[in-house]
Amino acid sequence: MNTKTILFAIIAGLAAAVMSAAPQSGSGFGLALSFFAAVPIIVVCLGWGTLSAIIASAIAALATVLAGDFQSGIVLALVTVLPAAWIGHMTSLSRIDDDGQETWFPLGDILFRATLYFAILTVALGIMVGFTTEKLTEAIAQLMREFLAQSQQQGQIDPDALLNNARYYAYVLPFVIPVSMMFLMLTNWLIATRLARNFNLTPRPRDYIAGTLDLPIMALPAFAVAVIASLLGGSIGLMAQPFVGALGFALSLVGLAVLHLISTGRSGRGALLAIVYTLILFLGIPLVIFTALGIAELLMRIRARRTPPPNP
Repeated sequence: MNTKTILFAIIAGLAAAVMSAAPQSGSGFGLALSFFAAVPIIVVCLGWGTLSAIIASAIAALATVLAGDFQSGIVLALVTVLPAAWIGHMTSLSRIDDDGQETWFPLGDILFRATLYFAILTVALGIMVGFTTEKLTEAIAQLMREFLAQSQQQGQIDPDALLNNARYYAYVLPFVIPVSMMFLMLTNWLIATRLARNFNLTPRPRDYIAGTLDLPIMALPAFAVAVIASLLGGSIGLMAQPFVGALGFALSLVGLAVLHLISTGRSGRGALLAIVYTLILFLGIPLVIFTALGIAELLMRIRARRTPPPNP
């Protein structure tokens, strides 16, 4: 590794640390900037290799710890920079097939591995606070009390209403947390790969997501087992919920890819996609429909019946 590569790794690591700490400025821009802290790590991985991304990740976490926030440094490492380096590494993998053509690591395999990682990470974080409904509810209620105390609104909220809200969040968060982490990482990956291609940092061509985003068939039995386990209740049910959320979201992405492909070239496509994504953004419920479509795609290969456009 030469000096230039190390320099870019240091810059990427410091950039990720600064971006992750941006919300401390108290501005909305700082909060928005923190959502893209994985971009420098993925870019440096695609352009200068996996080792440079690992160095950048270590620098980002260490800089955060040295700034006086050990817990934030650990969270940054586990939630953002290390998975970003790993995903960047997988994106860079390729092999030469029997015909002499370079084949890149499939998007679906990257998605599936990331899905399992964020589900397992959510379970691990839950175990740290005590993965029972009661302990999770109390932890959330305590966070809500601290927030209200800081905003000087604690006396304005009924304790019973606060506890009911905490119970609701304790139910939905195991589903939502891995989905949120996956969505942010996917957004960061899309931006980083676009930047890397624009600056000729990666030889990997643009992926035709609508035609190639897929999941291994093992995702279906894994999803089914997770759904069944989530219905059992107790700690087992809670630990299964992150897998239901993460795998369901991954399947819905496959379903959306199917929609993009089969609507290509049809009149009103732009309006259709705009309506779909607006409904998902404000309601979320349509994701269930696309989860079902993703399952159907894995079982019946709907996209194989349609020839993709020659220049995606």
